[in-house]
Amino acid sequence: MDQGRQAVAEASAWQPSRRDSRLVLDVAAGRLVPPERKPTADEIKAIARHGLMGIVAKSGHPHLAPAVLGGYTRLTARQLVMKRVLGDLLVHLSASGIRATVVKGPALAHGTYEDPDHRTFTDLDLLVPAQEVSAALDALTDFPAVLGVPPKTPKADKRNIPIADPSGVRFTLDLHWDLFSYTQLRGCAHGAVDEAWDRATWNPANSLGPMWLLPTEALVGFLATHALLDHRFRLILFRDLAEVAARGVEWDQLLDFAHRFGLRSSSYAAWRIAASALGAEIPADVLARLRPRSLPVAVTERLLPRTDLVRFDGHRPDPLNLAMVLLHDRRRTRAALVLAAPFRFPEWLRRVEQDRGLGHVGGHTTTRPRAEQTRRVLHLLPLDVARGAQTYAKAMRDLLDSPEIEHRTATIFKSDSAYLDADVDLGVSPVLGRRMGFSPVGAFRLWRYLRRTRPSAVIAHGGESLKYAAFVKPRSTRLVYYKIGAAGPKLTVLWRRWLYRALVARTDLVAGVSPEMLTESDVLLSVPPARTVLIPNGRDPDRFAPHDFETTTDGVTFALVGRLEQAKRPFVFLELIEQLRRRGVDARGLVVGDGSLLEQMRSKATTSVTVLGERDDIPDLLRTIDVLVLASLQEGMPGVLIEAGMAGLPTVTTDVEGAREVVEDGVTGLIVPLDDFHRLVDAAEMLARDPELRRQMGEAARTRCLARFTLEASARRWTEELNRLVPGTGS
Repeated sequence: MDQGRQAVAEASAWQPSRRDSRLVLDVAAGRLVPPERKPTADEIKAIARHGLMGIVAKSGHPHLAPAVLGGYTRLTARQLVMKRVLGDLLVHLSASGIRATVVKGPALAHGTYEDPDHRTFTDLDLLVPAQEVSAALDALTDFPAVLGVPPKTPKADKRNIPIADPSGVRFTLDLHWDLFSYTQLRGCAHGAVDEAWDRATWNPANSLGPMWLLPTEALVGFLATHALLDHRFRLILFRDLAEVAARGVEWDQLLDFAHRFGLRSSSYAAWRIAASALGAEIPADVLARLRPRSLPVAVTERLLPRTDLVRFDGHRPDPLNLAMVLLHDRRRTRAALVLAAPFRFPEWLRRVEQDRGLGHVGGHTTTRPRAEQTRRVLHLLPLDVARGAQTYAKAMRDLLDSPEIEHRTATIFKSDSAYLDADVDLGVSPVLGRRMGFSPVGAFRLWRYLRRTRPSAVIAHGGESLKYAAFVKPRSTRLVYYKIGAAGPKLTVLWRRWLYRALVARTDLVAGVSPEMLTESDVLLSVPPARTVLIPNGRDPDRFAPHDFETTTDGVTFALVGRLEQAKRPFVFLELIEQLRRRGVDARGLVVGDGSLLEQMRSKATTSVTVLGERDDIPDLLRTIDVLVLASLQEGMPGVLIEAGMAGLPTVTTDVEGAREVVEDGVTGLIVPLDDFHRLVDAAEMLARDPELRRQMGEAARTRCLARFTLEASARRWTEELNRLVPGTGS
């Protein structure tokens, strides 16, 4: 009894060591966060990793909610598609005579949570009786959205089945036939799932679809063990337990289930965390009756309050992780685990390192079974930010990833800017060498990661990524340099030109985003044309609705969208707006983007120019402007020109690299010389005074970009080149 009371009392005393961990823990527990509290990039990452985006987005907090709103909106749209597919799938299984039920994810959201929007999910978990697995797999093979049925997941009784909806959404359906197949539970829960199916009831009118409902104690027992033993250790799982407790459960039935099937140790630890860290309303006598007497339980109790649960990684060797491995109800099994640990630890560590190398996607694990002929392609990026090159690489990952070829994104350096959610984050501080041109720490971590995962190919997006990939890549790994920016001025220095020539010599292919990039590779880097290929940039046309010029209000809005750095010349845009207004044009300016010049832009902007800073709703913003302006001195192929074209906007751009590929001068926009400011103003004035010309050019721009610069077209080019470079990577 005292032990249970102590666990509940510790809720207010649980103090993680870091301020950002305190914030995430408060979010998970539903505790009040001061309204003036602003989140850091690391805190937003932790919120996403722990599955708490729904709670934050619905909190109404003035700083936290807007920071995750974009990601939460995309996630909820994805979930709607997944629920629709799930409903069709349940109908299909029911018609095939297969008993099935949904565990975790949407089942918790709609059956347990007071606010269903708080519980997000990125995959689906389905349970069928063990004796009906073969029939279920046959039925799934006939389901149109199923891409294929892979082999059984090692060390787990489930199949991870890839699903692709015609809308383009892809996700994984985990087909389970045992809820308690964790290695740590061997000898426990024998017959628990069979008993649950014997007591299951049929519910044809369930909101998710026709399905069977298992007894609550079986589902809660699974939830507790899963929360504790899931290698990702996510706080949303303990929030699930807190929601279950708040709704009310029959504690006597839950305790009886845990006692009969040897699940007391794992269940107690999970409920203890929910009570102590998240303030779940667990009766003190329940914890006392649930708690077994064993040394691992006592050690776990002492370690829990000293462990930063936000940063705890169940993959890594940690005293708490090792103690939880020994949380077993049977004394003989605990003794056997202790005796075997010294011999199994090296193999476990090796497997853990391999699993960690696969990373995470959108907050869910990407470790899924692949055929033996599977190849891995890694898209390497320098920074974890949501910019053009990074978002393009992520889009290629999503389009190209398949059971035959595994595409992943990796970033080297941490960033305080927008969150890209890369699959692998090497987490190197930018201070450690990057500002000097090269980070030994970054090179070492990339070398260690590539050595562990051995990808078939690495695509280095940009010259900075190339420096690291060329330096540390394994001999068996093919290297592709995706040249996305001009480096002409840098390569006028002789030693730097020779350095880049040496780096490029280690590549197997140079892919240029525009013809100018291929010319530069040939002339300055001495890359023979046989080792180069043109792969233009691309964007998703579904995200960019055509501009409605009929609704344009009085005045003309010009916009500058991009990174606010010297090469983009944002101050030229400010001067452009002032010159237009001096000529009598009712011009307004909109500046969108982050960068080192952001604060200077805000201080120098007049009342006719609005500086918005970083935004993640660019497609919506493009529908509110009339002309896009690009005043850059140097580019590769400006993705913002493609985005404007797909939105049906005319553009005024300087004659930078790649501009003439996207913009047809005089037809879809106007191109002016780099250093001719007066021509830039004249071109902008021409479009400002002629609404019909803006409409005609916008329509022509949309037609041109839809025909040449879609993500699908770019993905096809990558598929062709990777099939040639790494045989066996395509179907």
